[in-house]
Amino acid sequence: MTSVINAERLVSTFMELCVIDAEPTRERAMADRLTALLGELGFVVTKDDAGVKLGGTAGNLYATLTGAGSGKPTWSPIKRLLSTAKTFPMQENKGFQALLVSH
Repeated sequence: MTSVINAERLVSTFMELCVIDAEPTRERAMADRLTALLGELGFVVTKDDAGVKLGGTAGNLYATLTGAGSGKPTWSPIKRLLSTAKTFPMQENKGFQALLVSH
């Protein structure tokens, strides 16, 4: 299987995510956008109630992708994938503008 990365789409999506206001405990906009993006890729996304317990607007996201031999999507060569990421910036990013510099 050959995988082709659409660099333009990758950069565009990254730039979009960079400017979403998502400070700790106020991550709902980021969670909603990630849920939509992952859903478009065929992931099933579930959420927990960690946000409620911690006084936030969004909990943890769990995205599951069925791999090869387990049903669709057939383009995935793996059975299971685990990836973790934080969805908020290290500092406030309200009004932040992403800038792409190419060398």
